[in-house]
Amino acid sequence: MAEAARRARLMNPDATVIERYIGVTPSSSNIIHLLRDLIIEINKGFSEQSVHYYKHVKEADIPFDYNSLIKVFKESLEHSSAYNRNIYIFLDALDRLRADNSARHLYWLPLSLPEHIRLIVSETIVPQITSSNSDTFDPRADMITALESRVSKNNRLVLESLSQEEGAIVLNCWLEEAGRTLQPSQREAILEVFRKEGRPLWLRAASSEALRLHSWEPSLFFPASINGIIDHLLNRLSHEKEHGSLLVERALSYIASARRGLTEDELIEVLSKDKAVILDIQRRFPKSSSLTKVPIALWVRLYEDTAFYLCEVQFSGDNLFNFYHFNFLEAVKSRYLKSPIKRCARHDHLVKYFAQQNYRLEDTEKEYISCNNFLQATKPVNIRKVDELPWQLIQVAEISGRNDPHSPDWSALVELLTDWQFLEAKTEARQDMIFELVQDFSYALRCMPLKQPFWQMTKLLEIAIRRDINFIARHPTTLFQCMWNSCWWYDCPGAARHYCSVDGELEEEEKPWESSSEKLYLFLEKWRQQKEEKNPNFYWLRSLRPPVFHLNPAQIACLRGHNDGICSIAFSPNDLYIASASSDKTIRIWDAETGQELLCLNGHEDSVNSVAFSHVNYNLASGSNDWTIRIWDSETGDELRCFTSREAQITSIAYSNSGKLIASAYSSGSVQIWDAETEQYRTCLGMHNDAVSCLAFSPDDRQIASGSSDDSLRIWDTNTGIQLSCLQISVYCRGIYGIAFSPDGKLIACGYGDNKIRIWDANKSQEMICLYGHEDVVTSVAFSKDNKFIASGSKDKTARIWDVKNGRSLTCFRGHEGTISSVAFSENGRFIASGSRDRTVRIWDTNINQEQIRLKNHESHIPSISMSPNDECIVSGSWDKTIRIWDANRSCERMCLPHLDDKIHSVAFSPNGQCIAAVTKGKINIFSIESGKQITCLDGRCSHIISVSFSYDSNYIAGACGNKICVWNVYTGEEKLCLYEYKGSVLSVAFSPNSKHIAGGFNDKIVRIWDAHSGRNVAHLSGHEGWIYCIGFSPDNLLFASGAGDNTVRVWDIISKKQLACLEGHERQIYDVAFSQDGKYIASASWDHTIRIWEASEGKCLETIDGKGDIRAILRKQKVRAIVRSLEIVAEIQETRQPTGWYPASFSLILTNKSGDFWVGSERYHLHMICPEGNL
Repeated sequence: MAEAARRARLMNPDATVIERYIGVTPSSSNIIHLLRDLIIEINKGFSEQSVHYYKHVKEADIPFDYNSLIKVFKESLEHSSAYNRNIYIFLDALDRLRADNSARHLYWLPLSLPEHIRLIVSETIVPQITSSNSDTFDPRADMITALESRVSKNNRLVLESLSQEEGAIVLNCWLEEAGRTLQPSQREAILEVFRKEGRPLWLRAASSEALRLHSWEPSLFFPASINGIIDHLLNRLSHEKEHGSLLVERALSYIASARRGLTEDELIEVLSKDKAVILDIQRRFPKSSSLTKVPIALWVRLYEDTAFYLCEVQFSGDNLFNFYHFNFLEAVKSRYLKSPIKRCARHDHLVKYFAQQNYRLEDTEKEYISCNNFLQATKPVNIRKVDELPWQLIQVAEISGRNDPHSPDWSALVELLTDWQFLEAKTEARQDMIFELVQDFSYALRCMPLKQPFWQMTKLLEIAIRRDINFIARHPTTLFQCMWNSCWWYDCPGAARHYCSVDGELEEEEKPWESSSEKLYLFLEKWRQQKEEKNPNFYWLRSLRPPVFHLNPAQIACLRGHNDGICSIAFSPNDLYIASASSDKTIRIWDAETGQELLCLNGHEDSVNSVAFSHVNYNLASGSNDWTIRIWDSETGDELRCFTSREAQITSIAYSNSGKLIASAYSSGSVQIWDAETEQYRTCLGMHNDAVSCLAFSPDDRQIASGSSDDSLRIWDTNTGIQLSCLQISVYCRGIYGIAFSPDGKLIACGYGDNKIRIWDANKSQEMICLYGHEDVVTSVAFSKDNKFIASGSKDKTARIWDVKNGRSLTCFRGHEGTISSVAFSENGRFIASGSRDRTVRIWDTNINQEQIRLKNHESHIPSISMSPNDECIVSGSWDKTIRIWDANRSCERMCLPHLDDKIHSVAFSPNGQCIAAVTKGKINIFSIESGKQITCLDGRCSHIISVSFSYDSNYIAGACGNKICVWNVYTGEEKLCLYEYKGSVLSVAFSPNSKHIAGGFNDKIVRIWDAHSGRNVAHLSGHEGWIYCIGFSPDNLLFASGAGDNTVRVWDIISKKQLACLEGHERQIYDVAFSQDGKYIASASWDHTIRIWEASEGKCLETIDGKGDIRAILRKQKVRAIVRSLEIVAEIQETRQPTGWYPASFSLILTNKSGDFWVGSERYHLHMICPEGNL
């Protein structure tokens, strides 16, 4: 590589030549350092006139974030064309890159380069690529696979062995560099053997050995192989006159046994704790009989003799010694670690070394604080311990206890994986180490015998971590909180009253709280006790209700990050990644094993409805409501091409198996074919009679199948665009929403709107079998690669696995809280991924049957909740037509009121807490809170009652009924008033605190106020320029506030009927307003996702809060307030606005009790109850 770079300089003297030799220095193997260095070099040395881009990428401005670095690196390459100068970049030994940030997958390596740039890279060929689960797995295998997928065969060159003449030139260079010469006989002896061997590594090793000869010494015999010369070196180093066999063996084998290598201090300490090494040194150096620590000089001498074969790599700020040459590592393993007993001894010694260290480092700048909140500093984590110790324990257990589930080595591993200090330290060490923690669990569970007593508990802990892994990555100090809120409920005695079976009563074996096995909740209680002893007032948010779904071994990951529902998902062809497309206009790419979000692709301007991977170059295609198809580099996130359609919104896309074509389906009913490389439009495949919702290429790409809302499945000839067949059944099926060809091309599966899956013979155009089981529309289908199974997703929130031959449903996966919009099989058929409108992607193990345990809960969306005036009860109304009353003290359901005839749209407690009002389509149903019996049903004689309000004496209730406000007696059902307004519809209604007035907000932009006793209209308040959605009185009855679609809040004087202030600042309509108890402040909530606090008298905005919240609780100025932001709840200290806790849910509604220590919120059909624990 160095010679190639030298020749490039000679042949192109004006060119910029950049050469980097990876692994030579500690930082050179770090992809972050490498990319930053390359960016600086690319932009260095050009005149100020031409370097416009360099001003943007000065060293201080270059990011450290991996994905940002990739983007800047590509931009640097593209903008360098302005320099009018060729650039040659030589990167030697790519296989020496560290695996951090998935660097070995080569995301950062561009697929194409500007014409003036040449990139030359090298790596060692792996003779045999084996499974990553194998003991002989070569870590370079992934990189070779990635490089072959990115570099065409025409641009790959396998370097032949050097000729004897070339070897002589290289040898002369090395000798000149060393300032040494060899006798002709010595030189010829080396070159003669080299003529047969031919590899530079052998030449360097042999020349290094030869340089130790004096000129009068005869030539040595040099083995004619790399392994032989390395063995020769190790024999020499082991001689008593050199370093001694024991020191050489132990030093090299400890480095080889470490997960990533050892620092110099670690190696000295490890050797010093090895009694055999100390005794050997005392034997060899009798004057050192009192020696207790290995002199560093001994290691320095050994390092000098092996420096050519070793390297230093950086890991979390430490320089670790490791092997530069893979051949040398293999030779050390073969010579010193071939015996299982020796391997186990070395790993066990490293276990003892790291185990005796503390999890936290002493650091005077970061003193440990007995912390009151999550953000206070703690001691820095000992990253070396939390990284090495689990790996070393796994090695020991696998070697010594492989077939013995009761081996103490497995017990030691379990003890570590259930040590709360280890779990917290590793999670908090770095933001991404939570993903390494789940890899530790996965590796341990793969190796651990299933009969190990704690295997099940360890598996459940892994499942719990994966359930909230993206949330924990954002907030590492919430690990205990997430584990408690998931795991404690698994088998605690109180879980029995919350859970039931999907099909009815639970069987005895389905009740983990009655099992005799080790209890998970006891582990959590011990964790909590020990944590509180160390830090008595640590603050966290405890869920008072169990999670919607029991911990489920079948669900192996839950990926959270999208801000809106997921429309489509796809596995990459190598199963390493999952792509998800969402209504939030983004595409995200996830690590399929760890669940880590790798990339977020922005560019679409509307919902992204479909994604598909190319099987050829791993590019990703996406189709959107913005009428565009975009092609992305799935490894860098770069947008490569954009096709703009003039047809309609794109509902589905598919890559041909050859990677040359893309088919797109449209809401207009057409299907079009594009050339994936040139963006050229190829053909249009006729028209369906309604929107096309799904399509698929046949395995040979000759046909395309499309499914439509018009109930038809049409088969098209890809080349001619001719319709080959139209498959329909005689009954109305409510559309086709999912379609897939079997891998052998013989079958087509379709998901229908009538809840069924139909399988068709692709050749005979006949229906083969119909699959029954889903309870709502089947939205997606996918075949396994062996043609044996079909996966399906449905609006019923379940994913199912079916046997293709007999049509039997094999497994039903429950866990999503919204419609499953897309399912995909992994290439190996072991897993399926499902994407849902609940904004999550979940990965399921197809070999595990799901537990049939579910939470007693609403079964549909909860649009409204209300808290009783005394804070002891909560009422929730749902679209499942039920009203549930909850005990706030016991956090469980008190009663479920009889089903009503229609969906519940809103619920409210009466001010005296004795009644509940539940609004259905056009009625208000009044129930007694004590008995649960219906008192009366109030008919509004309209299609919808939008808003209700109780009088403050609880005797009357007002309802917004179309263009009138009706007022009824709560207990008799008698209609007292009917306040008509023919010019508009009522959108909001409210009683004044003294019950003397009733106000209504109308869609004609006017607020009207009536006398509550006589029904006389006393005021028309005009000024708003939009519909009025919310109104509120001040507690003293003197002021009135209204919020409208014109994005303003207006404050009115009740007596003078004049507008006092117009509060401007929101960017979307106002949906809620409220006064503080003293009437001095107003809070407003808007669909711009902000809350604003205003001074009522002057209209000054005092604070803008990003997110949603209980505005009445915020006005009470409690110590902590709960704010809903995107994917989570944030607990903020009211006075300082400092976050102090987080909770992984996004409530549509949230209420806080008067003391501020209890929050209740609804998320889809689940009611959360949260209690802050600890003191601030």
